[in-house]
Amino acid sequence: MQHLEQQMEKIRLATQVVTGDLTHQEKMELITLLNKLDHFHRPIFQRNAEPGSLLEMVVNEYLPAKS
Repeated sequence: MQHLEQQMEKIRLATQVVTGDLTHQEKMELITLLNKLDHFHRPIFQRNAEPGSLLEMVVNEYLPAKS
């Protein structure tokens, strides 16, 4: 725990660099969008599909059909 406390200043500084000049609202929107993408991609990743068939599988099973 003490080691983590010692690193918190560096962690906070790195967080500022990663988020750049985003406002608090933009950071919250980014978190929402990244969570939505994670929710979409996680089941695809967990299927561990063969790379050669991955794109076709995702298009057929996860994207809405175009009419």
